[in-house]
Amino acid sequence: MPKRVDAIIRTNLIKFRAEKRYSQREVALVLSISQPSYNQMETGHTRVAASQLYVLAKFYDVPVQLFFVEDAKLNDDYQRLSDENRTLQEQITSYQAVMDFYYKRVKELETKVSHSGQKR
Repeated sequence: MPKRVDAIIRTNLIKFRAEKRYSQREVALVLSISQPSYNQMETGHTRVAASQLYVLAKFYDVPVQLFFVEDAKLNDDYQRLSDENRTLQEQITSYQAVMDFYYKRVKELETKVSHSGQKR
């Protein structure tokens, strides 16, 4: 499994660089490494560090997880992930509103119960 993930990351390193028309040297400069060192990453002789993926994600303006997506496309997958993220955020907000309502109702009922216990 790790080898498969490494292969996907390598493929995306090459694909993203090519789609943006950057040379290996330009991307290597972003990572503060030499071009031969970057070449080793694309060819699989060196594994890509998480911190390097983070820097590249910022550089390409994509979420880090896009490097792990098989058959990723910078624009298409980024838009899809953004849409999914927006939908999830809306669901979280909606669930939070429901939870707030129920929390408030439980507090009201607890207050009623404690008041009815005091009247006895």
